[in-house]
Amino acid sequence: MGGPAYARADLRRFALAERARVRATLVSLSPDQWATSSLCAGWTVRHVAGHVASAMRTSVGGFLAGAVRERFDLDRLNDLNARRMAAYPDDALLAAFEGDRMNPLHWLLPGLPLLDLVVHHQDIRRPLGLETVFPGDHLRACLQLLTTSRLFGRLARQAPGHRLVATDLDWSYGSGTPEVRGPAEALLMALMDRPVGPEELSGVELLRAPRGGE
Repeated sequence: MGGPAYARADLRRFALAERARVRATLVSLSPDQWATSSLCAGWTVRHVAGHVASAMRTSVGGFLAGAVRERFDLDRLNDLNARRMAAYPDDALLAAFEGDRMNPLHWLLPGLPLLDLVVHHQDIRRPLGLETVFPGDHLRACLQLLTTSRLFGRLARQAPGHRLVATDLDWSYGSGTPEVRGPAEALLMALMDRPVGPEELSGVELLRAPRGGE
């Protein structure tokens, strides 16, 4: 059961709501929390905020120019952009999360910023021990994107022959006998290769098992 299908307009609305939620979290942080290590290796909370802000504010042309300049090393480009934005004063960094403007790519493919915002919000919140509360539609939409969209086909293949079951909302994927079962947020983070333990997801080791032919 994948739940309701979401139109692009729904995904845009969810993404803008998540943008505001990330900003609200950032505004509430102390200087020590901004400097805390995130779930993204080598990045603090501030670097993650800088990465998300850069992704929202960079035009398609600017991204392509940066990719050419860095010889299409997108990891390096993301790191440079994140660190550049992280060096901005708080007010300037937070301003990137205001308003409802979307660059053309995000407008056409609103699942991209939605997933980016939800996952990176947790990259910030989990290390800080902040409570995990997301609207069910936002999590369901992200899980649907990961398991059904061509943009994220590689992630869907992480559970061949497995059944993924969210225990806190109406969503499941796959028909295999082994199950990975737990809260939707934990399923999402595990599929995105974030550390999630068996106390959160039963069967999480199935997502980590080597897969032949890859």
